[in-house]
Amino acid sequence: MKSTIKYVFFFIFLFMFLAACFTPCYAAREASITFSVKALFKNRALIDINGNQRLLSAGEQSPEGVKLISSNAREARILCHGKEHTLYINQSIYSGNSQSHNKSDFKNPKKLVPGKTIAFTKTVTNGITRYKLKGKFDRPTVMQNDSNAIWIGSGKKLLRFDIIKDAWSLFDSSYALKNNISKLAISDNNIILDSSIWADNKKQYGLFLFDFKNRKIHQQLNIQPRHYQFIDEKLWFLSYQNGLGFIIPNSKKNNRNYTEFLINKELKQEYAKMFSFNNDEIWYSHHTKFKPARSSSRSNEICITRYNIKSKKYTRFTRKRMNLKPEYNCSFIAASKNQIWVSHNNKNSGLSMYNISTDQWQHFSSSSNNILIGGQKILLNDHQLWMLTNNQLISLNTKTLHANIVLGDAAIQRSWQSAFHITDKFAWFSTIDNAFNKRKKTNFILYKIPINSD
Repeated sequence: MKSTIKYVFFFIFLFMFLAACFTPCYAAREASITFSVKALFKNRALIDINGNQRLLSAGEQSPEGVKLISSNAREARILCHGKEHTLYINQSIYSGNSQSHNKSDFKNPKKLVPGKTIAFTKTVTNGITRYKLKGKFDRPTVMQNDSNAIWIGSGKKLLRFDIIKDAWSLFDSSYALKNNISKLAISDNNIILDSSIWADNKKQYGLFLFDFKNRKIHQQLNIQPRHYQFIDEKLWFLSYQNGLGFIIPNSKKNNRNYTEFLINKELKQEYAKMFSFNNDEIWYSHHTKFKPARSSSRSNEICITRYNIKSKKYTRFTRKRMNLKPEYNCSFIAASKNQIWVSHNNKNSGLSMYNISTDQWQHFSSSSNNILIGGQKILLNDHQLWMLTNNQLISLNTKTLHANIVLGDAAIQRSWQSAFHITDKFAWFSTIDNAFNKRKKTNFILYKIPINSD
């Protein structure tokens, strides 16, 4: 009996001893592991684990318990504490919790530190400045500006060109974004990063507030806009959820870093595609299937809507009223004080112009000097309308209707791999080369084009 009791106490003591030795050790190990990917290769990756650099091959596990499952030049699949993670360059994992795609992470936002200085060459030909960045870059998807710089979305990263210092910097936002940057909205202090995509016939929204002053992505915005833009420091939007409204960034409310104001909830039913501001009015184009009640004719589909924010009154423009062919769609829209210009995403479909003072629409398929006009995107600067076609960047004087081909086939080989933007004094056009040759590095090119004042 006594020997039996001794054995019982012995095993109890042994169990408690082992639990005391191994359990805290494992818990401490799990709580303390922090790792990030520093370099990526095919079936190999350089990983920083708790400050130790480990070059792991596929299937290999580090002494800290981090296992590389597979990797390529873009991403690495890593197993830690029984959980699998997909990481990109400089993306970190803290105690087994990924920094990416997790809304709670924005309560303690991570700083976006500019990368290394980007080497570039600069040439000037006929007054047009050409910057060529050396390295491998994704195609530009969008371009916007603040008062001092041009910002360009390239994959999940942001390129920033300092206009005053003539210098480039790179911001890596891949830790927060699921998809590539598709749109930008920029003020002097804030940037909206949009990584929304269509998947399974449903749009997945990913709008993030980037506080540029503090270099932080704060959080994902709880809106689903069709279109948006900054006016001063207010981000105006047309949303599927809430209609027309605006948000003020960096104003704390309900544990969010922005405050939302709704102007008209009824506008959430509008199938808006693009909009442009003109004083107290918003002009926006529609998707093709927005029809008035009991309308079966495509000519009676509403193409453009004029909405007054103060009076909350609408003016609808159908294809018939705009003198458009039934097959023409309304796409990009640009508003000035006296004119509204609309592009049509049909081949050789020209442009439509609405004269506010005469309440008349006109359609143009060519300029006064017989250059075909139109475009996938249009932007308006004073009395100059800029348009990007399949292989040309064209400027049109809206007073004389005289057009100039600013960039041609040599610069614009594939317009879908390009982005352009205008500021007060310059037009900006960005693209890449070697896009279809994966073995070669893909250089990034930016053109800076002076805007004539005449």
